[in-house]
Amino acid sequence: MAASDSAIATTQLDFLTLESLNFEPSLPDTRQRLLRFPLSPQDSGLLPLEDIAEVLQVPLADILPVPGIPDKALGICNWRGKMLWLVDTHALLGYPPLLDQVSGLSPLIVLVIQA
Repeated sequence: MAASDSAIATTQLDFLTLESLNFEPSLPDTRQRLLRFPLSPQDSGLLPLEDIAEVLQVPLADILPVPGIPDKALGICNWRGKMLWLVDTHALLGYPPLLDQVSGLSPLIVLVIQA
């Protein structure tokens, strides 16, 4: 994992294209494939698929909390033998924290982002 890689966690994903969002690009070459993840019942986040290195399911038990870090960071987990920092995008953007929305048995969906 490069130093610029990071990860975000969520609970649900949808694959989209700009066409499915009723957006008509001015040129066919401007189409972009997107991944949608929920932030609240009304709001979603979108990420370009080309920025996503991998999508993982990570059990909560595999996330190691790190003392003294902001609560917007969930902690770290092992990704292919490397340390991967997990960021709670919900909390980062002002929504209720992700850990308040999942049970202890539900794995988180982690998006490994490459910059």
